[in-house]
Amino acid sequence: RIERANATALVGRYHHYRAEHAKAIEFLERARELAEPDDDAKSLSMIQTYLAGAYQHLTRFDESERWARANIELSERKHFPLAAAYGYEFLSECAYLRGLWQDALTYAARNREISERIGAQARVAWAHFARANALYGIGHLSEARTVARTALESADKIGEGRLATWVQPLLAIIEVDMGDDEAALTDAERGRERADESGQVVLQCWSLHALGYRHIQREEWDPALEYYERATACWRPTENRSAPLLIGASVAEAYLGKGCVPEAAQMIDEHITIAQFAQAPHPYAQARRVQGEIRAAQQAWDAAGHGVDEAGTRLDELGSRLELGRALYHRGAMWRSRGNPGAARTDLTRAGEIFLEIGAIRDRGRAEKLLQGLPGS
Repeated sequence: RIERANATALVGRYHHYRAEHAKAIEFLERARELAEPDDDAKSLSMIQTYLAGAYQHLTRFDESERWARANIELSERKHFPLAAAYGYEFLSECAYLRGLWQDALTYAARNREISERIGAQARVAWAHFARANALYGIGHLSEARTVARTALESADKIGEGRLATWVQPLLAIIEVDMGDDEAALTDAERGRERADESGQVVLQCWSLHALGYRHIQREEWDPALEYYERATACWRPTENRSAPLLIGASVAEAYLGKGCVPEAAQMIDEHITIAQFAQAPHPYAQARRVQGEIRAAQQAWDAAGHGVDEAGTRLDELGSRLELGRALYHRGAMWRSRGNPGAARTDLTRAGEIFLEIGAIRDRGRAEKLLQGLPGS
């Protein structure tokens, strides 16, 4: 019966990799029913981990976390610490996907502690990945880059290819924000190669995001939009919702930069719906910031101001410093367009200070350029 349960779980995992998450859950539930009577810790922890993953990619984070906590409880009941490592791993991932950075750091540290104690090198490497995401979210760019590089080196050393395919685009994104364009291009291209080899939808979208994001930050709108349209075409036929949650705001930015305002507005509306469903405050706030930019392009100034104001408040509460700086920058740009240089100077100065503190070189340059263009500068 255990062998049958394990085989059924692997069928579920296969469907998960194909972004057929509902079918994955169907097989995983069958596997769980087969495994529960024998109460085998190894089998149950694997099945519950796969369930956490399937629900996570549907952005049903509460249910993903429920299975993660079931693993922690299983670990305590059966004295099987690997199950707890998996549990804390998924708790940390759900937290950073939502933008709950401190929770992500706490859970990642717990995962790493358990994994190092039992010698689970792969779990240690995944803990580094969650930590790198959280550090990036709060604007510790240099430390995030170091931790991401550690995760990538560990993944390559132990042959954890799927992790490497997640990490390398993240590393490229961090490098872009730090102004290291050549390293970013190298990592983004290698990430795309890995993702294409995997054939997994979410990894392909994530790798295309790293390439598109580099062009967004360089204000190269044609190639940016090309990458994001490829990513959109990749996820739309599937059930996967983690991909649009991760990159939907950037897709809208690419459309806006290209001057495709109606398309940008439609994409950001879709993204806000996904972020609300996921109960993900950081993606939602980022989306409201981009929506404010779109409303400004439509000269709907009141709606633009409300969007960016809400984004700034939420991002400040979350400690999302890079995105907070961007919200302030765009609000400053709006004030400048509306002929209020004093308010523009206040926001742009604060944005520049944040960018300087966290090492976001390109964002800092943009803020300084707008400041220098204000009357009286």
